[in-house]
Amino acid sequence: MDWKYLFTSRDGRINRQPFWIGLIVLIVVSIILQFILVGIVGPLITFIVTLPIFYAAFAISLKRAHDRDRPDWYVIGYYVLALVIQVALLTSDPLAPSLIVTLLSIPAMIWAIVMLIDLGFLRGTRGANKYGPDPLGA
Repeated sequence: MDWKYLFTSRDGRINRQPFWIGLIVLIVVSIILQFILVGIVGPLITFIVTLPIFYAAFAISLKRAHDRDRPDWYVIGYYVLALVIQVALLTSDPLAPSLIVTLLSIPAMIWAIVMLIDLGFLRGTRGANKYGPDPLGA
């Protein structure tokens, strides 16, 4: 598996297997970093340090959306919304999030569930599409 392509490139298509492997690796790394950094450097530095993980998840999701023949905005919109929520959380009390965070979190959760089903469980477009050849070689 080409890890650099998987985590950095926004071009092309990937099937479900590298999508899940990549996401699981990113989740494990993110959890480890959260435990190490939050107590030491605080939430702002932790947020900055974890931005590459955020980008890698974005790149994986975008390639998977390409396999499903979805437009870029389908993934970009979700990740922009998630980033806005994270920034808003940094500026609010973590125990009492602001109304804007609460209101934005509802569509973000719905969008995340839709994307999880679409990108994580449904087969990609058979044959070539405008994003490249079928990663399964069909």
